Amino acid sequence: MSPSKRMGIAQLASLLLFGSTLAIQVDVSSTADLTDTSKRVAASIVNRYQNSSTIPGLFDQPYYFWEGGLAWDSLVYYWAQTGDATYNELVAEALRFQLGDNLDYMPPNQTKSEGNDDQSYWALAAMTAAEYGFPLAPVDGQNTSWLEIAENVFNEQAARWDNGTCGGGLRWQIFSFNNGYRYKNSISNGNFFQLAARLAHFTGNQTYSDWASQTLQWSIKVGLAFSQDDNNSTLRAGTVFDGTDVSTGCTEINRIQWTAALGTYLAGAAFGFNTSSTRLYASGTGFVATVNTTFTDNDNGTISEVACAPQNNCNTDQLAFKAVLARALAQTAYFAPFSSSLADPAALASLIQRSAKGATLQCQVNGGSLQCGTDWVSGNNDGIEGLGQDLSVLNILLAALPQKDIGTRQTASNATSFGSGGNGTATGSSGGAASGTATPLPANDASGVQASGFALLAALSFLVAFGL
Repeated sequence: MSPSKRMGIAQLASLLLFGSTLAIQVDVSSTADLTDTSKRVAASIVNRYQNSSTIPGLFDQPYYFWEGGLAWDSLVYYWAQTGDATYNELVAEALRFQLGDNLDYMPPNQTKSEGNDDQSYWALAAMTAAEYGFPLAPVDGQNTSWLEIAENVFNEQAARWDNGTCGGGLRWQIFSFNNGYRYKNSISNGNFFQLAARLAHFTGNQTYSDWASQTLQWSIKVGLAFSQDDNNSTLRAGTVFDGTDVSTGCTEINRIQWTAALGTYLAGAAFGFNTSSTRLYASGTGFVATVNTTFTDNDNGTISEVACAPQNNCNTDQLAFKAVLARALAQTAYFAPFSSSLADPAALASLIQRSAKGATLQCQVNGGSLQCGTDWVSGNNDGIEGLGQDLSVLNILLAALPQKDIGTRQTASNATSFGSGGNGTATGSSGGAASGTATPLPANDASGVQASGFALLAALSFLVAFGL
């Protein structure tokens, strides 16, 4: 950013003195500007936590358990992308405190109400920490690793795979006494798909690839990840709907579409493509195309939460959903150069930059703090700020930065020092006691499932008119 665009000392002093607001100006093609603004947004997230939290790792109401996991995931990613280790001890404390006795993110304070999606968001944070070599001190004197923690959650959720209804899938809720137990939703299953794909990439374990393929195949078969149009004549690849109910045999689909649901399947497809065992048949083209056709505003090409943003009625959870898609776009951009069938890297970079620009136009300094609004399309701060808005802005800014290497067990390091910045290229073993073992597929699953889900995705993806 040129000096003429930066906030001057006189402007800042006046702002602090009189308590007025001042819009920020960010050059989204500048690494320095993106990093500086990311630091401001990260500081806002931490301030929200420190000013409200009464339990380590949790944000007070109105934020639920899942969003805490997303927040810490985002801050691990922030460290990796910027090298700023300021919050590492705080983030590590939060991720350790909510582990629970079995190191599986089912702590006593959440167990009765926790859903599969809640648990998996924390597991994905552990996966991010493993991939970037985020420091992990011993937990209650016990040596463990981020990989082992992610595997613990994966194995528990694999054991919950429900072949008894709808031919498989995860239920939204873990316990039958909670509302939503009959619902099989795309975010729970998409997160499981993503976790399996990332574990496969990190460990090279074929069983994780098998589970990723099975989950995607089931999502396609039941109608969550693909659908037919109203005339039942044209199959559209890449659409992700909200969920379905076991009381109907999963024959009726809730057709609401959310950026988070699409984003988690897109992330899984990106990692699935890069896994050697699935390289030939994994493709995220259809999911990327849906970002463009469904979730991108036609006028300025900026990502929008179409199910609620135009009516200005997004709830607290939904305000954080764009963070999930933004992160998935970053992961796709990282893997895209390996194959043009995944996404056009230049077009993807353009989409990310346009959305980053729209996001920063929602941010302004108020009372010395950066506050970011909701609607990236409007071009003006809408005055509706919160944790979800901060997480969404932070992730799209980090996505616009050059992506640091995503490690594997052979390249990532579980360091125990909190002083160094992240670069995703640390050498050494993963540390801890992770074994890379995974729960085998249920015995009654059809043979050949390993490849068929990704194969169908690859074949159908090219039916979509893809033009970012």
